[in-house]
Amino acid sequence: KQKTSNAIAEIFINSILSNPLTHMRNGLGNWITQAIVQQERKIASRFFSGGEGANYISPTEDIAKAWGKHMASKEIMAAMKDTFKISGSKIETRIGNVTAQNFNIKHKTGAAAFDTAGKILTLYNLPTKFLQISDDYFKNAEFRSEIYARAFSDGMEKYSKGLLKQADLPEYIAGKVANPDKQLIEAAYRQAQYVTYQTPLGKRGDVFDMAKIGQTVKTYSANRGPWSWLTNYYLPFVRTPTNIAGFVAERTPVLARVLTNYNDKIAQGGRVAAEAKAKLALGSMFYLATAPLGYYGVIKGSGLEGGRSLKTGGKSLIDKTVKNEPFSLNIPIGDGKF
Repeated sequence: KQKTSNAIAEIFINSILSNPLTHMRNGLGNWITQAIVQQERKIASRFFSGGEGANYISPTEDIAKAWGKHMASKEIMAAMKDTFKISGSKIETRIGNVTAQNFNIKHKTGAAAFDTAGKILTLYNLPTKFLQISDDYFKNAEFRSEIYARAFSDGMEKYSKGLLKQADLPEYIAGKVANPDKQLIEAAYRQAQYVTYQTPLGKRGDVFDMAKIGQTVKTYSANRGPWSWLTNYYLPFVRTPTNIAGFVAERTPVLARVLTNYNDKIAQGGRVAAEAKAKLALGSMFYLATAPLGYYGVIKGSGLEGGRSLKTGGKSLIDKTVKNEPFSLNIPIGDGKF
């Protein structure tokens, strides 16, 4: 019963990931997140730089981080295959359940037929593989960029303290990139998980760690009895949406102080505080720029497909109540006119 339940869960997860738009959103979301993080590193290094040792952030570290992404794009295929393979995925359902071997089918013909049916039902697991490959690309790119960024800051700190001559600085940084120590690797690993929303629940250090309860229930059901199909139906993903919510909260005024460990990070000073301040600063600028438009009703419109929705018989709810074109920008130029 448990094996059958796990098989159903695997078929379900591949089904909901079979829409190409899902992978387009995942890839685009990863690009946007990396762009946000890159801009925040620029703010942190320009306005909040300083610290000591591993906590030091150089005033121009963001340039090294951008260069690291460029280098990662050149070596990414080799990196994904052999170098610094970063485990983990958004997929929380174990694949490989719909096989004759898993169900202990010994009959040769029956086993072959079962395996063929399993491949068809799971779509050869291509949806889950596509998602994992996409995440691997972005994780490795972020991992390499963080190695470059921190190696650069380490070298610049030693140079500023007179511990390194200018002529020796490039070789020192290059050596650090080529042979990063354990502390540097762990920091880059955490950053790679953070950007792809795969930070393990229970290790965030804020209120969102409470979601670990849901993940524990899901893991328990996957290994105990025939109920994994039910929990995977209602909780196909737990870690990813929780980390997305935390990502947003870290950049939202008030919520950052209430729901995240913002105050603790500020107390630590140096790099940790600089990055926390940069996140809240960029988020605040976003809200300051967009909130007035929403408040005054300047931006109106609706969702995708030109405002059409199957759920509401061709028009979304906002189309039924707002008399304007979808995706339009209405500028008030008179008394009640746009």
